[in-house]
Amino acid sequence: MGFEAKICSKCDEHKQPGEFARVKEYKGRSARLSSHCKECKKDYHRKHWAENRERLCAQQNAAKEKKKARKACDHCGVDFVGGGSLRQRWCYECVPANDKAAQSRMARYGLSRPEFDAMYEKQGGKCAMADCPREATCVDHNHDTGAIRALLCRGCNSHLSWFERDDHMQRALSYLRSHGANV
Repeated sequence: MGFEAKICSKCDEHKQPGEFARVKEYKGRSARLSSHCKECKKDYHRKHWAENRERLCAQQNAAKEKKKARKACDHCGVDFVGGGSLRQRWCYECVPANDKAAQSRMARYGLSRPEFDAMYEKQGGKCAMADCPREATCVDHNHDTGAIRALLCRGCNSHLSWFERDDHMQRALSYLRSHGANV
């Protein structure tokens, strides 16, 4: 999508599209060019910084201090220093940094990384379903109570969900019988 030349609303000069910042799409609005040219925006920000330097520095320092503040882990209760996010809820012992799988397990099941590792070791890294040799990667839980049962492989975890709901199992048995299966 090409943009035509336009007039800066600050300096009233006719300028080429490359001299304006591009404003991204947002909530259904299409992309557009900024109303002020890049040079006017730069001048505004320099002036704003010069006039408000003390207040802006104080805000930045307060935000940095808040990030460094100690807080209690929502899972184990141990005090920890927050990392890069003010929304961090768990200590790095419970949920190691940048471990998306551990974050997901904690949010969904309340299962910390050390608890998951202990379950994994207890099961020897294998699926808890009888005679299944595959690696246990999924947390099996009761859908009614939320209680964690064991660790399963992805296949067993998916299949088990069919047995938990009686209507699914009855329909599957009926289908198999209608096609000659002896079940």
